[in-house]
Amino acid sequence: MDEAASVTRLPVRSGEEGSIRWPGSSHFLPSKAIMSDRVAHLQIIQGVINRLSQNSFLLKGWTVVLVAGLFVLAAGDSEILFVYLAYFPAIAFWCLDAYFLRQERLYRALYDEMREVEEADVDFSMDTRSVADKVAPWYKVAVSPTIIAFHLTLIGAVALVMAITLLRQ
Repeated sequence: MDEAASVTRLPVRSGEEGSIRWPGSSHFLPSKAIMSDRVAHLQIIQGVINRLSQNSFLLKGWTVVLVAGLFVLAAGDSEILFVYLAYFPAIAFWCLDAYFLRQERLYRALYDEMREVEEADVDFSMDTRSVADKVAPWYKVAVSPTIIAFHLTLIGAVALVMAITLLRQ
């Protein structure tokens, strides 16, 4: 294996030219230190998990912004149609959020599986089909407590605003 391809170079302290820092540690190693394939693969999987988590967080933010924007459009003497329209992003983003959470769980299961793999068997595969049976389908993830608390509250708020708007007319 090419030594340059398997070494991770991280920020270097002044005066320690050519050293690398082991992730999660303050210890510096000589530049010839080689990261194992398993650790490199686990770092790649962890990066995917972090991005999926960030996507889920951003999705929740966009959901609130879009629903609130539709509430503003429905306020006053405007069209009540905008309140009904607020259900669409609330439900669509609920499904997307469940998808992202399921993907995150799949990659966490892959991470757990790769922790136990022998060094010689590391193939850098990101295929989650081998762990798909360990994770609930997206529609079951959609009703998990971590998802349903946020999205049902949001849909309840849409229903409440819709009821108030209808009573005001």
